[in-house]
Amino acid sequence: MKQERCGCKTSPYGTCRLFVPHNGKCDTLSRPILFSGLMVRAILDGKKTQTRRVVMGRDSSISSDGTWRAKKCPWEGIETLWVRETWCQKGDGFSYAATAPRIDGANGWKPSIHMPRKASRIILALKRIRLEHLQEITMEDAPAEGFTAVEQYAGCFRDGWDAINGKRGYGWETNPLVWALTFERVQP
Repeated sequence: MKQERCGCKTSPYGTCRLFVPHNGKCDTLSRPILFSGLMVRAILDGKKTQTRRVVMGRDSSISSDGTWRAKKCPWEGIETLWVRETWCQKGDGFSYAATAPRIDGANGWKPSIHMPRKASRIILALKRIRLEHLQEITMEDAPAEGFTAVEQYAGCFRDGWDAINGKRGYGWETNPLVWALTFERVQP
């Protein structure tokens, strides 16, 4: 499926780069965001509208009372996020591991970190940014992370978080400072 770019001229940064018409309101800033295949499927199914990202060392400091504080929000001014996922080039188009786990005649799966913008099929509109500690996630937020029950939140979210972030020193038990991003799928 070939996608056409919007191309309108209302962005202060030049020609709009979004793939969808959007009533002349272009993204001023957009940045990539990585998701696993499981989370991509949850986004496509409309079950995931939040994600949490660790506040990294360069963006935080320790205040005089010994608590961590964010210095700068890396998401400030960002209106859209384009999703990076495991992908491959297939002819003139692309295939995605999240929805096509088998590939025939393709060059093999490429890691999400190497996905160029033109290959991205999912655009998210950033709606809200909160700064909180990981364990401050509420039972109301758990379903927005793609989990549907308290049991799944308590076990799966924690285990999933630790699998991704534990090796980097940001496991559940360390209760890191995180950016809680709320988004809405714009495309597809």
